[in-house]
Amino acid sequence: MGQFFNVDLFLTTAVTLWVIVDPPGLLPVFLGLTKTLDTQQRNRAANRASAVAFGVIAVFALFGRQILDYLQVSVPALSVSGGLLLLLIALDLLM
Repeated sequence: MGQFFNVDLFLTTAVTLWVIVDPPGLLPVFLGLTKTLDTQQRNRAANRASAVAFGVIAVFALFGRQILDYLQVSVPALSVSGGLLLLLIALDLLM
């Protein structure tokens, strides 16, 4: 039986999730959106946002293949559309 915990896979996944969530980049957005809230309300909003983000990532990690199959979208088509979306955003930033 193979190794149960793969360190390389864990680190790759952790870095990918860090890049997707981008906590340093979203901190100014969060502070700007919650500037009128007191500390307790801001903490509650942060906890709720973290729980929702975790829930969305967990659902797609567990059922992503089934969702794509139901929508009749292949993984290569999703990759191409994501690449085109990134290209359009990059071109928009250049203009």
